[in-house]
Order: sequence, then structure tokens, then C-alpha cells
Amino acid sequence: PHFLFNTLNTIYNLVAVNKDEAQAMIARLSNLLRFSLDHVTTEKVTLQHELDFLMEYIGIEKVRFEERLLVERDVPANTLQAEVPNMILQPVVENAIRHGIGNKARGGTIKISTLRENDRLLITVIDDGTSPLPGKNGAGIGLANTRARLTKLYGDDFRFSLEPFGQGARVRLDIPFQEHSQ
Repeated sequence: PHFLFNTLNTIYNLVAVNKDEAQAMIARLSNLLRFSLDHVTTEKVTLQHELDFLMEYIGIEKVRFEERLLVERDVPANTLQAEVPNMILQPVVENAIRHGIGNKARGGTIKISTLRENDRLLITVIDDGTSPLPGKNGAGIGLANTRARLTKLYGDDFRFSLEPFGQGARVRLDIPFQEHSQ
């Protein structure tokens, strides 16, 4: 909900100063909502689909944060057909923006990387914003919901962690590698 209200507020403010950018934001929001509604009952999607959805979200946030938000990706092709929980990365990246990058006047960078290691898929999201508060490592609602979803899908066969990393934070997700079958 925070994201939706922030996006609508950004569009509202853009209408008066940059009609074209406001229209582009509406199109991005429409795409994002379409992505989420098309797969609302789908538990797993390909990593490629998840990244496409995530990039729509990031496109909206880039309008809000402008040059203060940089995103880097290191996603090898051999990971793109892996099955991942639907909409698993958006709350992780949203947390990195809200609690890390958004707290810094000059903004920062979010790095998203994946790696296939034998029968495991490793996903890492790093931000150079601000470190998580001691004792709060993943205790927020968004990350608690993410952890609960992972438990439902994988039982004990996953690892999910949030930890300080440099000046920012690192989220690690380790799940079984399962190739998407069509």
C-alpha cells in the first residue's frame, strides 16, 4: 500500500509540471498492476518474469528518486528459467529503497545478482544505503511475510537473511533450483 500511495502522489505532482512523465508513470503503474493481477494465484514464476515485474516497479521508483537511485544487475542467462516465488523480489527491493537508499540525501545503488550453484538458486540484493538496525534483521512485516511464504513453499529447504553489508544491507535468498517447465 505504501508503494501505491507514493506512486499516486508522485503522478499527482507530476501532472502539473510534466504531463508526459505523468503519463509514463501511469503506464508503468498499469503494467505493474497487470503483471500482479495476471499471476495473482500463481505461486511460482520464472526468474525472468519476476525480474520483468521488478523492473516495472523500479522504473516507477526511479521517477520518484531520479538520479538518486541506481540499479545494477548481474543475472546470468542460466538462472532466468528458474522457478521463484511470485513477487518475492519486489518487497525486498522496496525495503532496500525505503529503509536504505531513501534515507540518504544522495541516494545510492541497489545490486541484484543471481547464481546457480549445483541444485540451488542464490539471489542477492545489496544496497549501499543505511545498515539495518541491530536486532531488526528482517523483523519487519514485509520481510516476515516473505519468510512465511518461503516456509510455505520450501519447508526448511531455504535460507533467507538480512544483514548489514558495508554501509548498507544485504539480503540473501537460497532456494532449490527448479527449472520452469512449460
